[in-house]
Amino acid sequence: MKDERTFSYPLLIIILALLSFGRTMALHDVAWDDNCWLLSSYFTNNLDGFLDTGFYELRRVPMGVLYYYYYLLHTLTDHAHLIWNSFNMVVQVLSPLLLYAFIKNTLKGQKLLSFLIAAGFIICPIDMTLPYYANINYRLGTFFCILSFYLTERALAGKTSWALLLASMASSAFPLYFLLETALTLEPARLLLIGYVLSGKCPDRRTLIKKTLDLWIPFVLLCVPLIIYRLISKPYGIYSSTYTMNPYFFMNIKMHIKVLRHFLFYNWAIYLSLIQNTGLWSVIAGLITTIITLIYSDRFVTSGIEDIRTSKNAFKDSWLLNWKSVRPVFIFGLMLIIPPVMMYEFSGRIPAPGMEGRHGTILLFGYSIVFGSLLYCLYRTLLSKWKVRAKALIILVLSLGVFFNNVNLDLYKMGENYQKGFWKAFTARFPSLPDKATFLIDANANSPFYNADLEAYYELEFPLNMLYARSKSHDEFLNYRVYAISEGIRDEWKQSSSMTFQRYSHAGKDTFVTDRMIFIHYRDGELLVNREILDKFPDVPYNMWLDKDLPGPSGKIPEYPLRYKLKGFY
Repeated sequence: MKDERTFSYPLLIIILALLSFGRTMALHDVAWDDNCWLLSSYFTNNLDGFLDTGFYELRRVPMGVLYYYYYLLHTLTDHAHLIWNSFNMVVQVLSPLLLYAFIKNTLKGQKLLSFLIAAGFIICPIDMTLPYYANINYRLGTFFCILSFYLTERALAGKTSWALLLASMASSAFPLYFLLETALTLEPARLLLIGYVLSGKCPDRRTLIKKTLDLWIPFVLLCVPLIIYRLISKPYGIYSSTYTMNPYFFMNIKMHIKVLRHFLFYNWAIYLSLIQNTGLWSVIAGLITTIITLIYSDRFVTSGIEDIRTSKNAFKDSWLLNWKSVRPVFIFGLMLIIPPVMMYEFSGRIPAPGMEGRHGTILLFGYSIVFGSLLYCLYRTLLSKWKVRAKALIILVLSLGVFFNNVNLDLYKMGENYQKGFWKAFTARFPSLPDKATFLIDANANSPFYNADLEAYYELEFPLNMLYARSKSHDEFLNYRVYAISEGIRDEWKQSSSMTFQRYSHAGKDTFVTDRMIFIHYRDGELLVNREILDKFPDVPYNMWLDKDLPGPSGKIPEYPLRYKLKGFY
């Protein structure tokens, strides 16, 4: 049995986080909206220009300021990926550590329960977007929410510390106004926390209610300006339809089922269907986790018994009796989940696999508490009669969590490789391009790698302009525009072999003339251009525009001063 001095739950939390996410340090690609904001960063000259590419329309100027300096690293240094990944890893390690400390302090030293909750923050698959840099506002916002709750508990644990309460309010206000507006939905849970901490200090219920409300109301008042602002100002322009406010969301059963499915480890089901894509390191990381947790499994047993003594509950093998002991923790977790889920359903932005998983980031706070309390309850129920099964339960859950976190990273890496395959084929076919050109690109990945970044126009325009930029000047960057096939081909367009059409993008109104466009089709490593597409795939929806010669060479190949930043893309 391991001595208390040689066993550290915080160290085990760090190890689990590193085994789960350490491989992100080897990723050197951007995903989804990262392309959009990097594109804006390169073709605008200053902060105001950057904000004018979507943040004014989105009514998220403070977040836009953060993004401006965040993505500016790519233009200023050759080590942006190292900096971004390192920062992500620090936040991803500190968040569960802080959650562990918060739960342990609140529950007066129940270490195993606190550990399982913190481990749930790492392994629960409701947010699988760590390599997505634009998710930093969700990730950092969630960290500050946990910090605010931690400081609230610390401020009230002994004699009321007004300095810590002010720090807690500041930690709450920062994500509200700069990072994550959904943070305001966590305030009902704070009311429960304050009441729980004060419950042993007040002589009667009336005093408890009054003091709890007195301490909670300032946090609510912090949210009022934001609520008023959101009620009187709506997104406009290209973001006018981003949030579809639906006051009858509670009647949408299908949406509720989708959210519930996501909570029931739906991402793991997806990964199981793609198990053939699993890399060796995913298996190794899972096995390392198994070995480490097996070594310390005896400590889990003794820690579980210590928790029971700490919580002043007799050792019980009844699920119902154990459930009663964790029910307050479970309810607190639900209060951290239900309000933000309602807000996401109201705005039509529920968490889902892929990029929309970012909406699950803040839900991890409450979800890990619910998950950890249920796992702890089951563990305690098994502990009295089946210690081996109890140990196996913890080992299995942690090992599977680390394994699937790495499978997720395998898919990101494969998506990156798929994207690189396209751009290598493109640069081989086009050693150089005219000074300006417009493209229609049909390169949907048609694969399980949902981050292959070949669908939205900005996912194509950013690497295209980086690969063929002839200058580092912002004014000379955006020379190549792309209409992505995912934007659709309207039925009325199919009646004409030559036409002009427009679309609104983050750069403003774009005009495309089909006679001047270059058409690209890419599948399974084969890149076709113009009439080549018509010869092999005559039924593509844009076939009426393809009867044109192949573009000829554009002369001497110039220097491309930004190409080196996309290593592996050419």
